[in-house]
Amino acid sequence: MAITPYAPSAKYTAGNTVIGDAPAIANINAPTAVELNASTTFQCATEAFGSTTNVSRGTRKMICDTVGKQRVTNREYQMENLTIMYGDPQTANTFLDSFAIGSTHYLWTRPGKADNVAVAAADKVLVIQVTVDSKDLRQISTADGDEFACVIGVSVQNRTQLLVAVV
Repeated sequence: MAITPYAPSAKYTAGNTVIGDAPAIANINAPTAVELNASTTFQCATEAFGSTTNVSRGTRKMICDTVGKQRVTNREYQMENLTIMYGDPQTANTFLDSFAIGSTHYLWTRPGKADNVAVAAADKVLVIQVTVDSKDLRQISTADGDEFACVIGVSVQNRTQLLVAVV
């Protein structure tokens, strides 16, 4: 068998990422274009969006084994706090108001496609079902030009493995 090189050309995230909050997704492993296109997208109101996986491992070794074998004992998905710009905090903001403590949200991202293109079948997305834990005003400082923002802490309830195809 021949060696297969893996060397994809780079694609920038800026302008090529959509981040959305869908009102509902029946199956996060098979989201529909209709569900995702009903979202509020907020990639132009945030500077970062990310999730991680914390994995705990245990070792099992039988008397006959000379080497113990590791296995996953627990997998926990986590998401960094969302920092979303307010605009003018004195005007109504139904989007940020929807992030009430205890509410469920279906956050998703579609990397690698222009952020002004509607979601279509076969697009690949990461979907994260979260519950809102906290909601705070970003620290106010003397930094010139600092914008008002809302910092939202969430607990991950469910997440796709990585990128799943839109149906």
